[in-house]
Amino acid sequence: MAHRKLTLEELQEHLKELGIMARADKHVRLYSWFKKRASLYDHANKKLVVIGQPQKNLFGFYIDKELADSVAMKEAYKMLTKLAKGDMTDYDAKSVQWGNNGVPVVGDMSQKRNLVG
Repeated sequence: MAHRKLTLEELQEHLKELGIMARADKHVRLYSWFKKRASLYDHANKKLVVIGQPQKNLFGFYIDKELADSVAMKEAYKMLTKLAKGDMTDYDAKSVQWGNNGVPVVGDMSQKRNLVG
């Protein structure tokens, strides 16, 4: 069953619920905060960066698999920042996904790496 496309306002509200985006404006937390809370996975032909609460409110960012892990995390943060500011380009291209019933992905998630530090 396909999920309906969320509006910008709904996506931004999910970011606010996670504490990623400030309630009063469109600013997101610092990259260092994001990096400590996000996880990186190898998935099919992409890297997947996820952040949020599984089974409730989770964002997934699909990144070019050829990029180094540190660059992939920075790209995910850029996508997040663009979405918070109202740019839906990455969401429309399905490079940003949101889910509330598990990781927003299909397939093997066995190659998880946390990048803290």
